[in-house]
Amino acid sequence: MARLIDGRYCRDVYPQVLEDLRRRGQRRPSRNGLTYALDDYTIHVESPLFALPTGCGRGLNARIAAAEAIQLIGGFSDPDWLVGIAPSFKKFLEPNGHFWGAYGERVADQLDFVVDKLRDDPWSRQAVVTLWSSHLDNHYRNKADYPCTVALGFSLGPRHDSLNMRVTMRSNDAWLGLPYDMFQFTQLQLTLANVLGVVPGTYTHTAWSMHLYHEHVNLSYQVTDRAGLATEERYPDLGIGHDGDSFDDVRQRARAIRNGSVALPTDSERWYLDTFADLGAKS
Repeated sequence: MARLIDGRYCRDVYPQVLEDLRRRGQRRPSRNGLTYALDDYTIHVESPLFALPTGCGRGLNARIAAAEAIQLIGGFSDPDWLVGIAPSFKKFLEPNGHFWGAYGERVADQLDFVVDKLRDDPWSRQAVVTLWSSHLDNHYRNKADYPCTVALGFSLGPRHDSLNMRVTMRSNDAWLGLPYDMFQFTQLQLTLANVLGVVPGTYTHTAWSMHLYHEHVNLSYQVTDRAGLATEERYPDLGIGHDGDSFDDVRQRARAIRNGSVALPTDSERWYLDTFADLGAKS
């Protein structure tokens, strides 16, 4: 049976998702161990703001969130940097040192199409980015990690003054993946809203399989027992970019943030710069 979790912000609904999986999830084996899973699982929130569930007992690493988001927006992949932030990512590297399913590289120039499509036709239903590649992912076996995300969809609201986003995932780990996924995708939504000169609209996140691994069940009580205690960041994480920018402008801005070389940062960009402050600029 399909499930719908509805709320105001991602950080508000995250504890509900964990509790839902513990209570209703079906016990299923997987290549990485026993899971509690629910199929056709949708999270719908009114706003993409406050997506990262900090201060709720999850112990999230803001550096991982920021690094994944800035690579997605910037259309690049920097494996050494990400592994330096979180050594656990090393297990997903290919022998050549690259990530097979790196989101930034896969979305890259597709985002120019999204911007152009919505500027040319505010009623468009074709502003779609595809991450799963039939050529790559259906033909090459035994890769360390395939994209969990299938596609991203964008549409303007009925008055053409807001940007809605829909994410479709084939598989979503509610403990290790979901908090960071919701953050990086809403950061992209906020960035595109900035570029298009509209306000952020709703965010809808659908996973064909939402699951919680058995090893994380006890840990998940830390989150649900402290629900509602999330704290706000010093600076608002409102995406990057400005009204009228091309997405190439945005990509260059994101890469400058990664390198620590952005001039006159906005508050949102300052959040990234502060998060990366002691990691060092890319040489």
